[in-house]
Amino acid sequence: MIRSERIDKMEEYIVKNGFVSLDNLSKEFGISLNTIRRDVSELLSNGKLKKVYGGVSAIKEQSPQSTLTTVSERRMRNLEQKERIAKYASTFVEDNSTIFVDSGSTTALMIPYLALKKNITIITHSLTIMAEAAKYDSLNLIGIGGIYQQSSTSFIGNTVIDAMQDMSFDIVFMGTTSIMEEGLATNIYLEAEIKKNIAVHAKKVFLLADHSKWEKRAAFSFCSYDSIDYLITDENLPENISNKMKDKNVSIIVV
Repeated sequence: MIRSERIDKMEEYIVKNGFVSLDNLSKEFGISLNTIRRDVSELLSNGKLKKVYGGVSAIKEQSPQSTLTTVSERRMRNLEQKERIAKYASTFVEDNSTIFVDSGSTTALMIPYLALKKNITIITHSLTIMAEAAKYDSLNLIGIGGIYQQSSTSFIGNTVIDAMQDMSFDIVFMGTTSIMEEGLATNIYLEAEIKKNIAVHAKKVFLLADHSKWEKRAAFSFCSYDSIDYLITDENLPENISNKMKDKNVSIIVV
């Protein structure tokens, strides 16, 4: 691949993912870090990308208001179904529990129900969930910071992953972009890395997802079904996915 073609593909890759570390670019394109730095320096001059701690990030052309509208619209899709899923998921949380609540439009809806319990500690990298949990004096909140990802309103990067290494959770409530026959996936590379890490630090892992996630493709796989204990959803799964989950002893709950 000639350099100009590689740089064009690199720009597409960064814009698609929002943020990419230099190490990830080096692995993705099979070139040295020194070459990556030279390519990135050239890309920065076009005004579409910016250098951030640990890598390079795409500059969104839309206004802050339009970005907020996009996030808000995503939360409103299938709201009734998501409310049912979130309410039922909260019944699995016992008093005095420490839980990790992943970023997601369904997981965020759990917070008012969790606030009714006693001595619940919520750990999260989601700014949305931090803001919701901060409304309730009854909840203990631990927020993990890093590089802010606008599209998911959450913090990503190695600082988030490093912070989780010494943590353990009674339950993880996880969201996903995609549920495919081969497993779970998201479109943001560093979100995938975070999800991989939270799954291994929990006694129980709950996946919360409505039917819109069925067989939807996403770029980065983060979890096979043997890492999931429960799926709480609103409709019966396609048979091929349901069989895969049952083979891995995932308990499927339709609410």
